[in-house]
Amino acid sequence: MKRKVYIRTDGSADIGLGHIVRCMSLSHMLTNDFTIRFYALEIPDSLKTEIIQNGWEITDIEKESDFLESLCGKEIVALDGYQFDSDYQKQIKSKGCKLVCIDDFHDQYFYADLVINHAPGVSKDDYEGESYTKYLLGPDYALLRPEFLDSNSQAEKCSKGIKNIFICFGGADSKNLTAKLLSWLPSKGYTVTIVLGNAYNHQDVLNKIKEERKDLEIHVKSSLSAKEMRNELEKADLAIVPASGISLEVLVVGVPAIIGHYTSNQVVMYEGLVSKKGFYAADDFSKSNFSIALKAANENYELPEHKNPSNISKRLESEFKKLRSQIELSVRKATEEDIDDLFEWANDPVARKNSYRQEKVEYASHVKWVVNKLSDSDCLFLIFEKIKSQKIGFVRFDIDEHKNWIISINVAPSQRGKGYSVELLRRAVKYFIKMKGKRVVWAYIKKVNIASIKAFERAGFEVQKEVSIKGEESILMIWK
Repeated sequence: MKRKVYIRTDGSADIGLGHIVRCMSLSHMLTNDFTIRFYALEIPDSLKTEIIQNGWEITDIEKESDFLESLCGKEIVALDGYQFDSDYQKQIKSKGCKLVCIDDFHDQYFYADLVINHAPGVSKDDYEGESYTKYLLGPDYALLRPEFLDSNSQAEKCSKGIKNIFICFGGADSKNLTAKLLSWLPSKGYTVTIVLGNAYNHQDVLNKIKEERKDLEIHVKSSLSAKEMRNELEKADLAIVPASGISLEVLVVGVPAIIGHYTSNQVVMYEGLVSKKGFYAADDFSKSNFSIALKAANENYELPEHKNPSNISKRLESEFKKLRSQIELSVRKATEEDIDDLFEWANDPVARKNSYRQEKVEYASHVKWVVNKLSDSDCLFLIFEKIKSQKIGFVRFDIDEHKNWIISINVAPSQRGKGYSVELLRRAVKYFIKMKGKRVVWAYIKKVNIASIKAFERAGFEVQKEVSIKGEESILMIWK
């Protein structure tokens, strides 16, 4: 059975359609493995129809509580919108859902499991969030439509310079920059293709300017499909676009572009792209800045460095599959029926290498040890499984001679590399607190075991100091 991804986003002529469009791009990447449902307060009928035609579901809501009350805790929730602040994220996490935030600003504290920001130039250091939050940043995670996810780049155009110009300002173009830029183009016999979105409301003004510009060959096209949009970009010598999702489509097609920003959420994308070859800075799209950018494009015309997008879908799909696996996890106390699995895991070469006792475990002593642990009130021994009772690994809490609770973890060899470690640690600590009350938990990890140290950090443990355990350089980490 496919797991559910619930997408909460909005779009209109006032706020634009970019949030919905990129969520639809994400949905295309996930549709083979997940059931997709959109929830919206505002959405144009044309996009609602497109969502349904793609086999996804759409639910109109009247207030935020309608969406929050629909969650049962087994969903992956994706948020795309500037109204979804830290408190809103906490409400979703409190229900047990996995949470993905699609972000532009990095201006708040994040409780999400994943944060996606596909603008060039952003880094994890720009963000504040929970230790478990993972950041998917830059064009390697670009939310592109399927038609832009292949690696074909356009032919060289440097020899003939700029003749064909492509202009598109997204679904709404609330400032009507399309018409302004058309009026500012010099009389150089350009062929201009203008692409209008579903929510464009300035047709009369545009028609008037088009009539005035007899010196240009102008083609106006509305509501193009992604395939048609790519075809137009491939014919263009220069694109004029805002620093939004379309600028990443321009990047992967390989068209030089004049780029600028007219809303605050476009600034980060703008700053990341203007430093790249083949992008010309129009800043706020004022007439003077546009003229400077167009002059630079004519005098220093060069193609962008081609960005191969072919693995983007696989990367994002993989991260969502990891979240799905985490949702499917269950936890229980270990029993004697687990003895054979625990024996196999204990003698795995990786487990032995990371253990402070590296000699092979003998079966008879192992059975005796497990039976004693299961009856020991100073031990909490947990087994994690996913659907169909497939065992993932164990987490164990023991009291040492100093009365400190020490945590141990071992992921089954067949389940390593799937992102389970952090989730097992987080859930185990939560279970431990429920059973034993709020306590400090200690972890000793070999200094060379970098992967485990990072996993414990993401689970909320903090490095305290370096110590020596049985002659091994180690790190003491504490959760409190």
